Formats: sequence, C-alpha cells, structure tokens
Amino acid sequence: MKKSNYLNKIQWQDLRHLTIYEKTYNILLPYPFLGLSWYFAYQEMYLIAVIFSYFFTITAYRQGHDLYHHTLGVSRFMSTVLLFLISLVSFTSLHSMKYSHLLHHREPLSDNDTEGYLAHKNWLMALFGGLLFRIRLFKHGFNLAPKREKRKIILESTLILLLTIAIFYYQYSVFIYQFVVMFIMNACAGLIAVWGLHHDCDEVGRTERNPIVNALSFNLFYHAEHHLFPAVPTQNLPKLAKRLDKVAPHLANNRVVPFLANKNNENCPIKGLFA
Repeated sequence: MKKSNYLNKIQWQDLRHLTIYEKTYNILLPYPFLGLSWYFAYQEMYLIAVIFSYFFTITAYRQGHDLYHHTLGVSRFMSTVLLFLISLVSFTSLHSMKYSHLLHHREPLSDNDTEGYLAHKNWLMALFGGLLFRIRLFKHGFNLAPKREKRKIILESTLILLLTIAIFYYQYSVFIYQFVVMFIMNACAGLIAVWGLHHDCDEVGRTERNPIVNALSFNLFYHAEHHLFPAVPTQNLPKLAKRLDKVAPHLANNRVVPFLANKNNENCPIKGLFA
C-alpha cells in the first residue's frame, strides 16, 4: 500500500515509543474494570456490572491489538503471556485472531480479508452474523499461523474449553456471568470493530474526532490513523491524528459516528487516497 506523498512527510517515528509508566498503564488497564464488573456481578447489580464489562472488553481488545502489532513495548514472551490471559477471561482465542488481523492490514477489504468480510454487509447482517464471524476468524487465523503458533492456539483453546466446563460444573455465578457477558460482547464485535470502522469505505476505513466517543472507546476509533501507521501504539494515536489533520484534514471527515460530525463531511473521502 503506497501512501500519498504528503503522508510520507508526517513525523511519526517518535510516537512509536512508550514510557515505563505508559507501558505499565496499558498492561494493567483492563483489569480494574474486570474486577469491578465481577464485584457488581457478585452483588447481583448486573446493570452496573455490564457497564464495567464493556470497559473491560474495550481495553482488553486495545491491549491485544497493541500486542498483535508489537507496539506495547514488551518482550515476545510477555506478549504471549498477556494474550493468553486476555483470551482466558474473554473466552476467545486472541492468538488465532492475531494472524487474521495481520492479513487484514496486508490486504485490507480484499477477497482474502476474512476480518474485513462484514464491512461489505449491512449493519443487520454484521450484528446477527457475529458468532459465525468469530468462528470464521478462528479458522482463518489458525490456518495462517506458523506451526509453533498453532500449538499456542490449540493450548489456548483447550484451556478456554476446560475453564468453561469448570465454571458451569461448579456453578460459579460470577464466572457464569463473565462467560455470558463475553459471549454477547464477542458476538457484537463484528458490528462495532469491523462494520463500524470500515463500512462503505476502501482500505483504511473511518476515524473519529468526538472527544466523548474517543474516551469511551479508549482511542480505538482512530482507525484510519492506525491503518496508515500501524507501528504507532494506541496510546499515541490522538497525537498522530493532530499531525495528520494539519496536512490531510479531509481524512477526519469520514467518521465512525457520522451524526456527530459536521454536516459538510464528504462520504468516504479516503477513497482514492492511495496510488
């Protein structure tokens, strides 16, 4: 994918690096939300628990996403440990999704891009096709993974299965709640993380500038910026967005939440950006 000349002038290398504090923050970020969701589920205050489960899901996905691209600044061994941990508590194999996601970056929205498949559908199909979509991603990622990584995926999936059996056998109410809520969150992921970021667009997809939306999504909706510069960690995408706005302000017209954008936004201005 060849970037336009003016994008080649963007200074971004300094944004690749995280401080020790930023690394620690990003590693620990999902787990206070997980703990609070379990606490409120234990108290049978499920509406509040679901709110914290949402924030856990978003931040866990953010961490896993940075680990896919090796932008969190940790060793490969630590990356494996963290992906295993997130996979167990979210009941989905992130090691399999990693390889499907990396192909999505190499061949975005192509016929080979299983992750981008739902972007070509309408929002109802993206919503109701969510579970089948996750199965497709697992199979595709497993087939793409190197032999050594396949062993990780098999181990990861086996541990998830054993954990699920233990939870329902021993009837741990908090962990049953975790399984059910993650089942729902995983089913909705295709609508939010694929269709919402890529529908009606080519290649790099959409972005967002509404501060409330970006706060609630923990910067994951800076998606065009991520596709253009995947080596920049999620932590620094807002800084990258400001630099892009100076040289290519039209990139910000194509919003994830379009009704919060200016009325004169063009439809998918990213089309034709690449030669």
